[in-house]
Amino acid sequence: MKNHKKVHGIAKTKRKGRSNNLSAARVFVLSLLVVFLSLVLLRETKISTMNKEISTLKADIVELTEEKDSLARVLQPYTKKDRVEKLAMSALGMDYPTKAQKTYVQIEYSPKAVEEETLTFAEKAVGFIFGLFRY
Repeated sequence: MKNHKKVHGIAKTKRKGRSNNLSAARVFVLSLLVVFLSLVLLRETKISTMNKEISTLKADIVELTEEKDSLARVLQPYTKKDRVEKLAMSALGMDYPTKAQKTYVQIEYSPKAVEEETLTFAEKAVGFIFGLFRY
């Protein structure tokens, strides 16, 4: 009978240990679940915030585009060549230059000067090699 009580006591102790292990595992799994759900909720909150910001920015883009188009329509008459010319002549006293105000510059082309500026193959190779060492 004593052995039976001992065995029964040991079995009872093992059951308590298993139930403690089982409850600890449940707490751990529930904790992981809570952490996971919190992270998902945080991510969804960030996504929602970003979506609101995107929609606000899109509305701003539409508004600014309309404002830009409106300003372009208002400025259109002032950008025509004839109107600018008239304003320059009347308001600023500008006029086309006379022949006396014009200066002409003559540029002479010499194929020999161009040939002197070209580099030889050796000079190009040396420049290439030194160019490699710059970087």
